[in-house]
Amino acid sequence: MVSEMSGVLFQSGDITITRFVAKFGTAAYPIVTIRSVTIERENTILFALSVVAIIAGLVVGANIHEIIGLIAFVALLLLANNVPEKRTLTLKTSSGDVTALSSHDANLVESVRRAIENAFPR
Repeated sequence: MVSEMSGVLFQSGDITITRFVAKFGTAAYPIVTIRSVTIERENTILFALSVVAIIAGLVVGANIHEIIGLIAFVALLLLANNVPEKRTLTLKTSSGDVTALSSHDANLVESVRRAIENAFPR
């Protein structure tokens, strides 16, 4: 992160947020055109692993032993709960919604959201 003295509110990798522009790689969005910023969580991996856990538990339980099936189910369910959620940052602009950033790093996505909201004119 860079200080506000230089005009940069946030900088990490190819993401730069100033009071005037939000830049993600080669795409730049003027702050004045951004109406709001939202973060959505994507649970697709969590759902998929939960389904696999149920199926694996049933298959193993039916073919080998109920206890082993239960252990497989619990192990996969615990794994599913430890998979980080993907966060998607969407800019609501005058010309429509733009997905600007997707990451498993919740702190990065939240920091970018805060920086953009701090850049909004007051």
